[in-house]
Amino acid sequence: MMEEEGHSATVLRATGRQDLSDALAWIIEGRRLSGAVRTDELMAALAGLSTPNSKAALRTIARSALLSTVDPSADLLGLDTVIRPAVYRAALDEVARYTSSGSLADVTAEAVSFAQARNPYVMATLGLVAGLSWRDLRDRIAGLDSSPGAPASPEGPWSQEQVSAALDVIGRVVDGTQIAQLEGAKPARPIELTFDETSVVGWEAVSCMFQEGVGYETLLAQRAVGGAWLSHRQATTGQVPALIANQVCAALETAGLRIRRGAGVGGDTSKRGLRTLLRGEPGQVGVVVVSSRSEPRLAIAISVARDGGTARKNGGRLKTLPSQFDVPAAVLLIGHGWAERGESLELIQAFAGRVFTERSIDALVSVAIAFTTEEG
Repeated sequence: MMEEEGHSATVLRATGRQDLSDALAWIIEGRRLSGAVRTDELMAALAGLSTPNSKAALRTIARSALLSTVDPSADLLGLDTVIRPAVYRAALDEVARYTSSGSLADVTAEAVSFAQARNPYVMATLGLVAGLSWRDLRDRIAGLDSSPGAPASPEGPWSQEQVSAALDVIGRVVDGTQIAQLEGAKPARPIELTFDETSVVGWEAVSCMFQEGVGYETLLAQRAVGGAWLSHRQATTGQVPALIANQVCAALETAGLRIRRGAGVGGDTSKRGLRTLLRGEPGQVGVVVVSSRSEPRLAIAISVARDGGTARKNGGRLKTLPSQFDVPAAVLLIGHGWAERGESLELIQAFAGRVFTERSIDALVSVAIAFTTEEG
């Protein structure tokens, strides 16, 4: 009962109202708050109330408090890892050098084997001709009858048998002889090969496109169905938490706080080290604020969700995190996916209101300071 009264007092102080029902209505209507209470404290208070309309008020606050302005799709990371177009052209030139016609119209396993031995990008490039990532190509080779398997990486080394198997997989896509698995469907092929808008097909079509170029409209169609930079973003999305951790750690250290930064977000403390420090499973914890005696005071998790589906998946794991160890925990939510999710309200309860975005790092620092000054 005393705890409920404390929550009520916090809500009244935040709104400047005298009556709790009036205060809750004030919040639901989106009225201006007094500024006397931090947003995380207000969310914790609302989550702890059983009063009618308290959950509606919490949803109203959460929609604005958890609105992250970071869109992970707006920036590109790891551009140094992107293979330049000239590399692909050189690989295809190498293949053509060993064919009987000097073009890609009559690609053979022998020609590919010779070319791969001299250019490590050949097999990966031919996979992309068929619209297959390395993982896709490797898995399809593994699915062949009497499969010889594939090397650990597209660079090889490749045996002649493995090259033949790979070219069989690629060739079925290029010449359109692959059979759909589902009735009424068509096998997936690159868009420039799918619609057969010319009489030239298969490897001859590939050769023509390589020699004469592909229309800009085809590039636009490919972007529309594949998404610009989609594969690259998926491959580099794990770098986003480290960039956010840079901001968090800088703010904490500027405030004079001691921290331990996990290796998963660019620090030097291993997962095992975090587990030992917290005496529990760290999960998505990336940063731990410690006392002058190196005792953990606040564990900070970082989670990125561009869309609601990712937020739902991440939220399910996050809400159990505070129960994994005895140290107080906070979470920093990044991306557009969080503000409207019902799971976000569950996180507010699980983390006792200590839920932040990149817009409220200063408030997170205030929470960390409060916990480190309670060393006793």
